[in-house]
Amino acid sequence: MKKFVTCTLILSIVGLAIAKGVVGKSYDFSVPEAVTFEMNKQMEMYTFHLGVPPAFGLFILHVNPAPMPVAAIVPMVDIMTLAFKEQMEKQPGLELVSTDQKLVEVGLFKGTEVAFTVKHSAGMMTQYIFVLFDGEKCWNGQLTGSGTNDVNVVYSILKSARKRPGEKGSRINR
Repeated sequence: MKKFVTCTLILSIVGLAIAKGVVGKSYDFSVPEAVTFEMNKQMEMYTFHLGVPPAFGLFILHVNPAPMPVAAIVPMVDIMTLAFKEQMEKQPGLELVSTDQKLVEVGLFKGTEVAFTVKHSAGMMTQYIFVLFDGEKCWNGQLTGSGTNDVNVVYSILKSARKRPGEKGSRINR
């Protein structure tokens, strides 16, 4: 039995470590084998399903629909944080335990990450919002997950992003 558990654990780790390429509109990504990928080309929105239930995370990354100056990123994060906190207060059975905001630089992306730790009837979860700049476009991201490693999977996805050939056109005002 011990050998079976050890083999299962090793195969699970190897399965997460094996990467596959996925193609988006602006970027190609290298994602772990357990991650599935969808894309909406009209909105340039990428959806990454991290793993399988019950330890299931969902990361959505999309271009901000309107051009915005880089200086507007921090105020935008502040507005999103306040809106999240206000919505949490209205949700029975949910308690916002902590909010942590930090600057991040992950691969081609720089910006702000906010982590909200939430207590609910089944335990704890962390919800993340990201507002990132890639040098041309502003991107909004949201991660909802129950796995403690979900944000590290998101970091690896963002680090793997490679600009697609011929993709150009700035949507940001400097």
